[in-house]
Amino acid sequence: MVFFLGVVNRWLADGVHITGADVTGGLYATLILVNPVASLVAGALLGYKHGIIWLFAPLAGVAFIPATYVVYNESAMPYAIGYMVFALLGMLVGRLIDRVRSRRA
Repeated sequence: MVFFLGVVNRWLADGVHITGADVTGGLYATLILVNPVASLVAGALLGYKHGIIWLFAPLAGVAFIPATYVVYNESAMPYAIGYMVFALLGMLVGRLIDRVRSRRA
C-alpha cells in the first residue's frame, strides 16, 4: 500500500491549491525515501517473526510494478530492484535481531 502513496499527492493536487512542483516533489520523496524504508521495515518485521523467506524480496519488487504504471511512469521501474534489495536487507536484519534476542533469553 505504501507504493501507492503518490496517488494521494495527485488527489491533493486536484482538490487543494498545491502546485505541480509540490506533487512532483512528493512523488520523488515517496520514491526515494518512503518506499525503501517501508520495504526495509516490512522485511525486518518478516525476518524477525518468520525468518528469511526468500520469495518475499522478489514479491516486494513485483508489488511495485502496478504503482509504476498508476502513479509514476516506466522510468521508475528500476527502483523495484532497489526495493527488493531493501526487503532482503530488512529480512536479514530482522533475523539477526531475533537470533540475538533468543540467545539472551
